Amino acid sequence: MRQRTRQQSSGRLLALTVLLSAPLSGCSIFQQLESCERENIELRDRLAARNEELTARQERIDGLEQQVNGLQDRGELEVTKLPHASGIRFARLTGGHDYDGAPGDDGITVYLQPVDADGHVIKAAGSITIDLFDLANPDGTQRIVTRRLNVDQTRKAWSDGLWTRHYTIDCPWPEERLPAHREITVRATFTDYLTGKAWTTQQVVTITYPPSPSPVSSR
Repeated sequence: MRQRTRQQSSGRLLALTVLLSAPLSGCSIFQQLESCERENIELRDRLAARNEELTARQERIDGLEQQVNGLQDRGELEVTKLPHASGIRFARLTGGHDYDGAPGDDGITVYLQPVDADGHVIKAAGSITIDLFDLANPDGTQRIVTRRLNVDQTRKAWSDGLWTRHYTIDCPWPEERLPAHREITVRATFTDYLTGKAWTTQQVVTITYPPSPSPVSSR
């Protein structure tokens, strides 16, 4: 009899525990559902933002591809219609120059003129390399100096005067390699920035006399 009473009491206690815990479990489930719903909303928002970003990127890519295709359709013939160098030449005053005011030339000043296909002088964008040679020297010692100007430096070297238009490049002698002869070979190379083509010209100039302690010899 007592055992049955204890069993009935245990059953009532278990049922009461279940009844009391049921509302609490329901609240926990609802909270989890709400949390999942918020996460889903955040994920949808992020996905929508990413889709918009990808769409914008694709539109930019499509625009760039259209520009590239347009340039390719024009071809090289269209590019050559733009102003560009078709050759170079030295201006008349290229030659020895006195930079310090003391007797004797201290280097050579090069006046270089890019010309178009019609032979007209133009301010073409490009890089310049100037080499000075004393060809009367033994092999291996003929090059006196090399001057290189990049596109930006070349642009700053442009002179547009009343009588001439040219790039001006000063090439002083290096102290460790003074010329020993009067005739110096000047070689100029101009690489056109637009077409990538390089043009070279050279001429011999006669300097006043070499600024060298050794006796001057003429060729």
